[in-house]
Amino acid sequence: MKTNTDNPHQKIQSTLETLKLPWMRQNYEGLHRQALKKQTGALEYLHELLHGEALARQERSAERRIKAARLPALKTLDTFNWQWPASIDRAQVEHLASLRFVEHQHNGVLLGPVGVGKTHLATAIALKACRAGHKVLYTGAVEAINDLIAAQKQGQLKLALRKYTRPHLLVLDEIGYRSWQHACLFCFRTSGLDDGDFDFFSCRDFAAAGILPWALMPLDPYVCGVSVMVR
Repeated sequence: MKTNTDNPHQKIQSTLETLKLPWMRQNYEGLHRQALKKQTGALEYLHELLHGEALARQERSAERRIKAARLPALKTLDTFNWQWPASIDRAQVEHLASLRFVEHQHNGVLLGPVGVGKTHLATAIALKACRAGHKVLYTGAVEAINDLIAAQKQGQLKLALRKYTRPHLLVLDEIGYRSWQHACLFCFRTSGLDDGDFDFFSCRDFAAAGILPWALMPLDPYVCGVSVMVR
């Protein structure tokens, strides 16, 4: 009499579980039946299994990056109402969405009054970066500054800075919502990160000019790549 350990399906499932291949474990039987029906060759069947597992793994990785990014919502450019702002350079926004500024370590800034869609645009670009394989962090400027000030008082500034310099893309929200008595922390320099060389850069008080910016920074403060005015 055959025991459960003699069951080939159980052996395959056990092996795939050991190898941490969940998609293949869930789908190999169905794909096997399709292969038999279509008389698919062994190599094509194997390719379908491997391709499906690779896609599933990529999706799981993207989901982890999106969760770690702390995005306020999941927005895309497809759902943005381009007719709502009175003035917007769509080509410039789409240039940012190409993510070339991330690859080239340039900065992007979205400028405009409240309620014209800067949050939507910044979140959509950040989400696309997550799905493209980039590590992203979305945070408020006030939150970041208070975090770093507290860390500095505790002698943990360099350690705290790594939270903001590790991502490939840092999205800073609400830069213009308050003015500070001293220059605000705007850009983080990563070129000397290994040597503990951190430089602080100030920015103008955008609120005084009536514009509220978003900063999308791949963390090279010496290069201001693209700025987009949304009105």
